[in-house]
Amino acid sequence: MTDDNARGSARPENATPRGVSRRTVVTASAWSLPVIAAAIATPMAAASTGTPTLLFSTPTLTMAGCSALTGVTVTGTTDGTTPVAAGTPITITLPAGFTFTGGEASPLVLTADANGQVTLPSITAPLNASGMSLTATSGAVSAAAPVTVTTPIGTRLYVGAISFNPDFIVVPETNLPTGYAFRSVHATDGAVFATLGDGSLWVARENPTTGTVPGPMAWYDTGLDADAGSMLASSSPNVYDSLVQVGGALYTVTVPGTWSTAPTTAALPNPASGAPVQLASINGVGTYYAETADGRVWSTPRTGASRGTWTEITGFQAPLKDWFVLRGNNSETVWVIDANGGLFSSASGTGIRPTVVANRRNAGATWVAPLSHFAKNHADSANGGTGGAAFVDANGNLFSSSGSQNVDRSGVLAGQLGDLQILRTDDSLGSTTNTILHVVTGGRLYAADLQNNYPFADITPPASQLGTATIVDAHSTGSGNSGFSFAIDSQSRVWVSNRYLNGTPVWTLAGGQPAMPNAGGIVQDGKFTYVFGEPSSCPV
Repeated sequence: MTDDNARGSARPENATPRGVSRRTVVTASAWSLPVIAAAIATPMAAASTGTPTLLFSTPTLTMAGCSALTGVTVTGTTDGTTPVAAGTPITITLPAGFTFTGGEASPLVLTADANGQVTLPSITAPLNASGMSLTATSGAVSAAAPVTVTTPIGTRLYVGAISFNPDFIVVPETNLPTGYAFRSVHATDGAVFATLGDGSLWVARENPTTGTVPGPMAWYDTGLDADAGSMLASSSPNVYDSLVQVGGALYTVTVPGTWSTAPTTAALPNPASGAPVQLASINGVGTYYAETADGRVWSTPRTGASRGTWTEITGFQAPLKDWFVLRGNNSETVWVIDANGGLFSSASGTGIRPTVVANRRNAGATWVAPLSHFAKNHADSANGGTGGAAFVDANGNLFSSSGSQNVDRSGVLAGQLGDLQILRTDDSLGSTTNTILHVVTGGRLYAADLQNNYPFADITPPASQLGTATIVDAHSTGSGNSGFSFAIDSQSRVWVSNRYLNGTPVWTLAGGQPAMPNAGGIVQDGKFTYVFGEPSSCPV
């Protein structure tokens, strides 16, 4: 394998196209890469003890379940200092369930070199083990090294809300290479990207209508190396078309024809003012959008002769505070909060790509300037989906863009929304009106229903279900009022309920969750929930 130090930083600016070099350090635990035993300099003796010894290079060993351990040595002495003679047999015995990766039998007899040392073959751990020790013997002398096996995380990827059913299932593994392991995941509104153990970036399409199964859902190598968990990415929900930034460079990942067709990865120039800091890919008219570090917003057609030629969207005072894009039938609307906290949006009609935004303040607006931020999708944060805009004003209240933008949706969070993230989920079946908002604050969950004019209310699962856990994340999915809200608690459990309307939601624990979910591995994209979990067995 490639040494981690040679692979460089895990930050996306070091990710590169395949064929140049692999530079990405992946972050989640997995079984496919060896766990290197650090050689610890253990003094045999300050002075001779006169007693023969056997010493492991690492007194205690720690490895992930299903992983491989290499580099372990055992040194024999005749008196605590003098190495045993070359050729002296040293027998290594593995704990139950452990194996030598090369297929050697245990106990295994090795012979000492001129330094009295033997190097053990690579050792593979079982999925779970406790109270185990690796032993070495030579004649009447023996030694043991305790082995701690940690739970492998990232070994399987589970997805929730398949076909709008709250049960989780294991994500299909079609096309993934033998012995793969997921390391990090980035879910967008239409595609899911995953980094495998070798640093390669793979992609699969989500089906926004039926879920990922049947999709069919298949994985494809993008030809890029990147840490999916930290890269920028945005996907059009109904067209398999993604905009990805790795290594400060833009790439498109597109697929013509059926969903099971392998994608094409192509480089795309950056806007004139540099690498983007936020992306959006919209299928209303067919546009890529990008914000650059100087607070300007740019667009380029997704297809055609002008693809890759970026046009700045003007009409507001840069640098902007926040922005997002709404899609419609053959239309796209760019919403901007500018440097002065004013509200702007495009006035484009059907089929017209917005290039200039106009001030949306009017005499009927009751919100107080300056505005601070928009409600936006969970992972694909610059892509707001369908419907209208929802934004927070100077008093910390939320308003939605109905008519004169004077509908207050703050509810029980009135005056408290100034610095809180507002998670927006648009209807998964493409409706232009159904929008649910969630806020997680103080360990509790709040929701508002813009379609049915219900302001924010506390919908936290009851303490009788949560126990001492708190809510750390949320999203929703589904069609209209028949969808679900999902709440993730601090114990990595996912709860599901009917959407909040006008009453108390009923929460149940989502079925099919992995036995040992990893809270750090939970990824949301506004339609689906992805969770890293422990497998039932090691892969073959």
